[in-house]
Amino acid sequence: MSNFATKLQGVMNVAKTKLELEEQDQDEAADFNVQSFLALIQLLSQVKSRRAKSRDQLYQSSGTAVPDKLLEGMDERFELADLAYDEHESGDDLKTVLGRMGKSLLKHDKTAVPGYLGHYIAIDSDPSKKEAVIGVKGTSNMEDFLTDMCAASVEYNLTDAFYEGGSLALRCHEGVFISSQRLAKELLPFIQNLLLPAGYKITVVGHSLGAGCATLLAILLRAAVPSLQDPDRLNVWAFASPPVLDYNSAVACSPFVTTVVNNCDVVPRASIGPLVVTGRMLRVVDRKLTEKNLDASDFRSTMAFLDKMWEGNDGEMLMSVDEVSAELDNALDGVELEDPDHLYVPGKVVLIGIDYTINDESTVFEAVEKFAAYNVGCLVTKDATGKLSGVISERDYVTKIALLGKTGKTTKVKQISTKAANLVTASPNDTVDACMEKMLSRDIRHLPLVDDEGQVVGIISIKDLIKSCLEEKEHTIHSLASFAVGEGGHFVM
Repeated sequence: MSNFATKLQGVMNVAKTKLELEEQDQDEAADFNVQSFLALIQLLSQVKSRRAKSRDQLYQSSGTAVPDKLLEGMDERFELADLAYDEHESGDDLKTVLGRMGKSLLKHDKTAVPGYLGHYIAIDSDPSKKEAVIGVKGTSNMEDFLTDMCAASVEYNLTDAFYEGGSLALRCHEGVFISSQRLAKELLPFIQNLLLPAGYKITVVGHSLGAGCATLLAILLRAAVPSLQDPDRLNVWAFASPPVLDYNSAVACSPFVTTVVNNCDVVPRASIGPLVVTGRMLRVVDRKLTEKNLDASDFRSTMAFLDKMWEGNDGEMLMSVDEVSAELDNALDGVELEDPDHLYVPGKVVLIGIDYTINDESTVFEAVEKFAAYNVGCLVTKDATGKLSGVISERDYVTKIALLGKTGKTTKVKQISTKAANLVTASPNDTVDACMEKMLSRDIRHLPLVDDEGQVVGIISIKDLIKSCLEEKEHTIHSLASFAVGEGGHFVM
């Protein structure tokens, strides 16, 4: 265990060294303490509440719309990746579930040791389809976590380039590469002697750690078998992959790897680059706290800092939104893409956000699918021009479809939705009390969040409000109880 801890500490030391070198260049030192971290979290939350669409706008300006063709079969690929965990919601075993999907299980390895990942191999039951699936298990136990911890960027040399004109040198995640190398050694004879002679194309799928391993496994297979460098013969679907490759190698994977990232998932961002950027932002926040006498250096500044935290999102910002944006740009500009210590998610990256809207010409069944996929009970409806036209909720489905014996597959959303004329909305800047009053006065359970530009940025439910109220009450009770037993009180200086 100490060896794994040493490797993780090595990664942290690399980030620390980069920040210390910057401090020397700028002739300043930063104290990364708890208050700087808490202040940064509050600041980012305030930015989100004031410019709720900023992240979506950043995503849109950084890429292009995903072609529908690229997403074909993605749902099934995700289910195949999830099956590698061998924990299907139905309770059925892997062989049974794959059978329902029209696939036959050939191999299932549940080995759980550091540096080796469980996996399965399945082929289509229909011989004419000729597709084999290799599913690689992600992090689910301590052994997998230890593999994750070996996260240093290490250089390896391949026997042959994995793409035409490519280098033999490869920088990658140490733990994932070791696991992939062992897996490739085990699977290569099976692939060469059975799957390829029989004309099978190969799809490798994985989630989290399994996604990173799926990519590196494919790289090793392409390097060992030149015919697999044809994307039609070997492709990868990597869901929530951690950063595993140097910049050039990650880009070179684009023809055969599709990485799917769910909105703000932290796993694909877990590398030294974002860590260094966070360190730079903490340095800026620490400086601002000192300037405003909120640095907790004495009793007065400590109380002032606690008051500041108590203000939450509604309080005055430590920096303006524009200042935060400018400082973040400066922090990002200092990241060298080809820095050998920085790793990236591989291939084409598909970023999936939560869309709380649905076209009112869609079927009710499509709305129910979104309810289930996003775990929400309400969607905002839009007309053909993209203008907000109303809302549809689970209650609408129960009272206007299920109880009347209608079918959601033939009924359009606009036939049962609440129209815009009767719609109650909230602003991201509204207080919890204001939202609660709106819901209670109209006997509704959901409020669409609409920004100043009329864009839907989310949906808040009665459950969200109750949870917030309970948290506030618990905090108040705890403070009063602590004061009563002499543990201290809250003072305003």
